[in-house]
Amino acid sequence: GGAAFATVMGFLLASVLNLRRVAYLTGWRFGIKDQLLKPMAAAIPMAVAVKLGYGMALGWFEAFFSLRLAQAAALVLAILSGMIIYVGLLFLLKGVREEDLQSIPRLGPPLVKLARRLGLFAR
Repeated sequence: GGAAFATVMGFLLASVLNLRRVAYLTGWRFGIKDQLLKPMAAAIPMAVAVKLGYGMALGWFEAFFSLRLAQAAALVLAILSGMIIYVGLLFLLKGVREEDLQSIPRLGPPLVKLARRLGLFAR
């Protein structure tokens, strides 16, 4: 317990100090809503869905495959569903900007076009 807590607190302190230095050097400002609350609001339901989905998928896959294969299949399904849920919630919460997608090498421009067509960007 104590060692894990101390490790997390050490990394938290390092992250805060790094963010402060980046803000000082670049003029960037940390937005609580955009950089903390929206991702957290997407992460919590995603985590619940992944946890529940893994259990349900494992129960289903165990009927057809060995335990190890069922666990692997349930894990892959849970990870993929978690990715879809998180990204979908971020778009619903208007937590993804056009510049965010544009910064992805090679995939950025096509993703921006698709997101525009689907009306996913904040106005």
